[in-house]
Amino acid sequence: MAKYTIATIGGTEEAKRYFEQAQAELSSFDLDSNNTVKFIDLTEMDSKSIQSLGTITSVMYFTDIHDSSNHNEVLPAVLKRLPEISDLSVFALSHNEVTENEQLQEQEKILGYVKDKFPQLTAADIPVFPVNINSEKEMKAFINGFIKPDVISFSDFVGDIEKVTEEKTKAIVDLVMTAIDEKHDYTAGHVQRVSKYVEQFVDELDFTSEEKKQAILSAKLHDIGKLGVPYEILASDRALSNEERDQIDYHSSMGAGLLKFAVYHDENLESVITKDVIEGIEGHHDKGEGAHKFASVIAVADCIDAMTSQRAYNAPKHVLACFRDLYFNSHVKKENPQFAKAPAKAAIISLGKNLASLGYSPLDMFSNLDNQREAQVDAGIRQIFEDYESEHGKFEIGKNPDGKAFCAMGFRLTEDGHLEFRDEGSPIYDKEASFQSEFAFQKGKFAKDKGISVDKLSMQEESELAQKASSILKAQSEEGKKALQNARSYKRSIPSEVLEATSEDPEYNLSGCTEMTRGTQQAVREETTPVQENSFEK
Repeated sequence: MAKYTIATIGGTEEAKRYFEQAQAELSSFDLDSNNTVKFIDLTEMDSKSIQSLGTITSVMYFTDIHDSSNHNEVLPAVLKRLPEISDLSVFALSHNEVTENEQLQEQEKILGYVKDKFPQLTAADIPVFPVNINSEKEMKAFINGFIKPDVISFSDFVGDIEKVTEEKTKAIVDLVMTAIDEKHDYTAGHVQRVSKYVEQFVDELDFTSEEKKQAILSAKLHDIGKLGVPYEILASDRALSNEERDQIDYHSSMGAGLLKFAVYHDENLESVITKDVIEGIEGHHDKGEGAHKFASVIAVADCIDAMTSQRAYNAPKHVLACFRDLYFNSHVKKENPQFAKAPAKAAIISLGKNLASLGYSPLDMFSNLDNQREAQVDAGIRQIFEDYESEHGKFEIGKNPDGKAFCAMGFRLTEDGHLEFRDEGSPIYDKEASFQSEFAFQKGKFAKDKGISVDKLSMQEESELAQKASSILKAQSEEGKKALQNARSYKRSIPSEVLEATSEDPEYNLSGCTEMTRGTQQAVREETTPVQENSFEK
C-alpha cells in the first residue's frame, strides 16, 4: 500500500483554514484502496514526537509565518529523519509574491538544517516549490496542480507498466489543465490554444512521431508554473512590469522542477515525461536560435496567442501583423532574433493552411498591398508560401469557402482580419477595447518621451492622442480588409456567387469607441482649444 503523508506546519488560524481546505480537497480524490493520503499537523509537536512518526512524503507550510510557531524546530526534525532529502516534497507557501531570490533563501535555510547529515548537498538540490496563496480559489488550484500530481506519481497503480504509465500521465495532465482553469480563465483558454497550435506546427517540422507527442505534452503543461504566480498578476488589466514578467518566467522553472520530481517518484513516467518535455517547459520563455526545440516551438505558439488575443491592456494584432511579426523576428532581425527560424516558418505555413481552409489565398493576402514599409517582409512571407507550394502542391483553398465556420486552429477572421475564437472562454475581439488599449499605449509612449507621468497630460494632448489611436486602428483595418479582399478574389476554388453572397460590409466603424472620446472632446471644447466635430470615428 502506498501512503502519501502530508505534514503541515501552521501557526495561524488562516494557515489552519487553508490546510483544512487542502484536506477536504484530497479526501474526495479518487484513489483506489491501494493508495491513501494522510495529513499530520506538526504545529504543536516536539522534535521527539516527530522522530516516532512514519514516513512523511511532503511538508506544507507558510514561509512568512516562521516566527509564529515552533516552525524552526519542527522542520529540521522532519528533514533530519529522511534517508534522502529528495524523498520529500517541500511546498513553501506564501501570502506574498514569491521571487526566485526568495526560493533560493528558503533552499539555503533548509540546507542549513541538514548540511551535517548531507554534506554533499547544495541548495539547488532541495526540492522546494514556492507558491503564492491568498484565497481559497488559489489553494484549490494549488492542490489540483501540485499536490494531486505528486500523489499520483507516488501512488501504486495496478496493471502492466505501459498502461499504468499512460494512465498516470493522462491523470497528471488532466489535473494540471483543470488547475490552470481554476486559477484564471484566460490562462486556461491560452493553454488550450497554444496546445492546438503546437499540434499543427510540429507537422511542419522535422520531428519524429514520438517527438511530436512530447512537444504537444510540453505545450499542455507549459504553464503549470503559473499556479504559483499571484492571481493579481495573471488577471492584470495593465502591461506587466519587468519584475512581474520575471516572476512569470521564473515559475516556468518551478513547474519543470515539479515534473522532475514526479519522474523521480516513478521512473516509468520518464518514458513519457521525458527530459526533453521538462526542458521544453522550463525554457519556453527562451526564444530564438539555440533554444530547446520544444521550447522554441512553444514560444512561437505562445507569442501568436499573445499577439492575437484581446486583453485589457493590449490591442490584438490582425492576421497580417501576426505573420509579419513572425517573419521579421525570425528571418530579418539579425541581432537576438525573437524566434528560431524553423518553428516560425512552420507557424507561417500552418497559419497559411488554416486560412486557405477558410477560403483565403495565403499568397494573395500578401500581394498588391500599399504598405511600402512592410514590402520586404511581405515578399519573404510570399516566398515561404511559394516554396511550400512548389514542394507540396497548391494550398487547398475553399474547404470552408464562406469563411463563417472555424478552421482547425479554432478561429475565423473578422472583416478586417482579426481572429475570432470558437472555444468558450476565449478572448473576444472588441473594437472598443482595442481602441482603449491603443489609446493607453499612445498616452504612455507620449508621456515617456516627454518625461512626465500619464496623469499630467493635458486635455488637448489626450484629444490628439485619441485621434492618433483611432487613425492607427483605421489604417490597420483598411489594410486588413484589402488583404482579405485580395485573398478572397482567388477564383481557383471559390465560385463567384459564394464570394458575392459572403462579402462583408466594407464600412469601417468604431461606433463603440465613443464614451471616452466624446467626453474628452466636450472637456476640450469647454476648457481648451476646440476640436473639429469629426475628429474621431463616430
